[in-house]
Amino acid sequence: MPSSDHQDLICTLTFLMASGKLEATDVLPTLGKLIADESNSMHVDTVIAALVELRTDEATDLIAKLRKARIQEAAKYFEQRRLGDPILTGFEFMLGDLPLGAPIGWVSNDAALVTLRESLRLARDWRFVRGEQKHAPQTAAHIEDKYQDALNNGPIIAGDVSDAIILQLTKQLQAKLASADEFQNEHANAHLSKLHSVAQQLESSIVELDEIDVQGLMAKLNSERDSGVRQKLIDEYCTNPNVEMAQVLLGCQFDFEEKQRVTLILTSRFGSQPINGWNAWVNWLRRCERQRDVEQKKISEFLNAGLGELFLLWYAAQPDADVGLIVAIDEWCQNTTAKLNADRFVERWSSIVPALE
Repeated sequence: MPSSDHQDLICTLTFLMASGKLEATDVLPTLGKLIADESNSMHVDTVIAALVELRTDEATDLIAKLRKARIQEAAKYFEQRRLGDPILTGFEFMLGDLPLGAPIGWVSNDAALVTLRESLRLARDWRFVRGEQKHAPQTAAHIEDKYQDALNNGPIIAGDVSDAIILQLTKQLQAKLASADEFQNEHANAHLSKLHSVAQQLESSIVELDEIDVQGLMAKLNSERDSGVRQKLIDEYCTNPNVEMAQVLLGCQFDFEEKQRVTLILTSRFGSQPINGWNAWVNWLRRCERQRDVEQKKISEFLNAGLGELFLLWYAAQPDADVGLIVAIDEWCQNTTAKLNADRFVERWSSIVPALE
């Protein structure tokens, strides 16, 4: 709070402004400078804490208004970031105690699904045209170049698909091949063992963003008694862009002040809720949790539709890729992939398919 050097002046100017004897537009610039000079690190949470100590009805009403103003300011901050405003000033006093600048929204797998869909289409077109090289050599050569480029520099190799999805793909392929007739012999067991080894390597190297220990994070905060440590954990949880944090936050036990902080941080990242209050955020987090389950199911179903082709697009570019495993999976794909519709193939590649082909 301001020191005694300017405190009387600040109090007097504030009273004159509040009583209507001076216009706010005339007083605020001077008040702002006095407060900034005296306490560059002061935020509104400090004011709220001081008002709480007063324990008066008037202070209680003022605290409620300040809390509401903070939420409105957090929503304004979100809107400016959402619209790409590069100048985010003027929020220091109302929100300066919060970890601002965290990613807006959750990390989504929508882009990864688009990448997987386009990659699978290319892989199947390549497999189809491989058998048509005699009839369509130019088309086959063009798609072969596209496929080889995808193997070496494509979006799956570039990291557009997370390690977690690649791990899920590898495990689903491993389970599928374990029950396939072609893999029921001693030689095939070596391929399955190699596939298991690939999954283990992925599991051990997965980035932190993809790996959330939901129960562990809940227990960590719920068992912590130090308020400073709890606040640090809350800030970490609320700014993590992984949607699994919705489940973590739902399982954490917060006191009233902590709920206020969670509300403010989430508002700064996701915008305001149509209805005010903690229950609105609890319901929103539950919807996020359900949406995440739907997304995971969608990814699993899509991976199942192209297990071998998608795995090869990733695995063939790995420095330690096993040629025998690549050949075995390629043969399995050749025997199990449904035949492509030739008319749709021509429609997709109409811009490059010569008339004679």
